[in-house]
Amino acid sequence: MRKKKRLRQFGGTCGYFALANAINHFTSPDQTLSYNDVEKLLKSTIQKGYSNIGEIFHYDRFESIVAEFKSLNKQIDFDHEFVNFDKELVNTMSENQAIVVNYSSIPQEREGLFSNSHWVAIVKPKKTRLLGNTNKVTIINSLKLKKKKIDDIYAGVKKLKDKKFDWVEFLNSKGFKKHYMRRRIFTRHLSQYISEIGLDYKKKMDNIEYQKDHAIIEHDHSKCLLLTF
Repeated sequence: MRKKKRLRQFGGTCGYFALANAINHFTSPDQTLSYNDVEKLLKSTIQKGYSNIGEIFHYDRFESIVAEFKSLNKQIDFDHEFVNFDKELVNTMSENQAIVVNYSSIPQEREGLFSNSHWVAIVKPKKTRLLGNTNKVTIINSLKLKKKKIDDIYAGVKKLKDKKFDWVEFLNSKGFKKHYMRRRIFTRHLSQYISEIGLDYKKKMDNIEYQKDHAIIEHDHSKCLLLTF
């Protein structure tokens, strides 16, 4: 089987790309999702208010995003549910399942209370049965980072408990300037769209009254999206 290309995220869209990469692990070549498909889903769900700039903090929003994906891509069939994330789930997942989970990644300045989160996909390679190692998994990361080990994910999921996200800090960070205020050459149309909505939301968050109700977000944690194909 031809190895499928991992889609890389733009800005804080890791949840969307983790979902797309998980689905691409199972789809046939003629149904493989592209950057255009992710952009279509981003635009549709942002217009409906499920996300501001491509971020996903809450499971109910992710549920709406998955439902929208199924509406836009009726040719791709799978079941999904949000379940508790733990080692038993990972060890017992089958080769036709994928896990999409968020964990605590880079701390924000007020370390201890505030944290960024990151979504990845976890799948079980079909060759594990032949190798006799049924607990082996592959982590599909949409960021260009050092490969994560499953133990890192377990620890990161626990760390996300009770953590919050500060929009004002993020929108004024070096990371925001890097990913939303610089033009990219690769898949330029998508990166330009991400930049535009990011800058628009920054202007919105600059309003002190808006900040009062929207600046601080508490992460949903300890569950994951389980896909079954």
